[in-house]
Amino acid sequence: MRLRVTAAEAARRRLRETTVWSGDRLATLHWWSDAELLRLLGPALAELHAPSEANLVAGAQSSGYLLAPLTATTLGVGMLGIQKLPRPDGSITLATATEMPGPGDRVLLVDDVVETGAQALAIRDLVTSTGAEWLGAAAMVTYRDVPGLNLKALVHIDELRYGSFLDLVVDLCAKPAMLGSLTAIDPEPRSVSCLNLDRRSR
Repeated sequence: MRLRVTAAEAARRRLRETTVWSGDRLATLHWWSDAELLRLLGPALAELHAPSEANLVAGAQSSGYLLAPLTATTLGVGMLGIQKLPRPDGSITLATATEMPGPGDRVLLVDDVVETGAQALAIRDLVTSTGAEWLGAAAMVTYRDVPGLNLKALVHIDELRYGSFLDLVVDLCAKPAMLGSLTAIDPEPRSVSCLNLDRRSR
């Protein structure tokens, strides 16, 4: 019997297969030109918190303005746009439409990449300050778990950074302090030997 592949699984696979890098940074603009990935992202991000009770999907400038409509359309709900307003002192103020959200609203945040989680936490505080309910965040890629966010992601950054277990082992042998990367992918890492390992020898 053939098992059904979920949208989240398909999007996860697509990200692993097609993501490219610019130096040590994700080349995120490449994602938006991938028609198949765009088709999958709305259902995939919605799936991470299924069954969803959201009546608003929040997205912050700029990538959130791409992902929130895709996810909101999948769920059949509205979008909560979060603007970033720069201030003279270099800080940024987050703003939404007047009287949005409000008591009774249930908000799910979507984003492409969550690194420190600082922006998502600020959005959570903005949402809850209005009396709305924070349901959590759904991201394409995360660098870490962020307490208090109820964050779920399609992939961890190391699933994209390392194309294979051997790639990861080679870097771990060069930089033992990166052991956390191994446990992020495999909670029970396999025993490995660092002798004579080189990517060119595969």
